[in-house]
Amino acid sequence: VGGDRLYATLLGLPGSRHIVLRAVAADALREVELMGTDTPVEWSVRDGSLSVSLPHRLPVQPAHVLRLTPASELRSLAVGAPDGHSGLRV
Repeated sequence: VGGDRLYATLLGLPGSRHIVLRAVAADALREVELMGTDTPVEWSVRDGSLSVSLPHRLPVQPAHVLRLTPASELRSLAVGAPDGHSGLRV
């Protein structure tokens, strides 16, 4: 969390262009951006989780970062799920 924004780091090239962030209270987001590119990302909120569609072409780099801007206060939930898996599902 940085200031009034939350940053999600995706390591490597994702196996799919559709990702779901379950560990974020996403119901009050104003904007989702892929850092380092001007290409807009499509996103939606379903059942309290953030669903993001990444651009078809991503630059080859060690990591990609999503910047999440809330409409008001953004709450970060537990990083790991109770089943031992991360909150990121690809």
